[in-house]
Amino acid sequence: NLVVKTACDGTLNDPYDTDRGWSLEMAIPFAELPSLAGKKPQPGDTWKFHAARCEYSVCRTNSEASTCAPLTNKSFHVNQDWLNLNFK
Repeated sequence: NLVVKTACDGTLNDPYDTDRGWSLEMAIPFAELPSLAGKKPQPGDTWKFHAARCEYSVCRTNSEASTCAPLTNKSFHVNQDWLNLNFK
């Protein structure tokens, strides 16, 4: 099973204060992902990785977004900007 833990250093859903940040940790059961057909990453493999969030609760017409990768394009879908995930 996928395990996800989050932490927020600030106040959720309050646009009037200044938050300090947030963090996310994931334990991904690679062998259970259907698209991998039971395979899991091997030492030396490099995969592209990206995690992002969009906050729509404050304003439905304008969202606040943050990402783990330094994007060169205003799109989460440009995989050239994603981070390398290196398996050892």
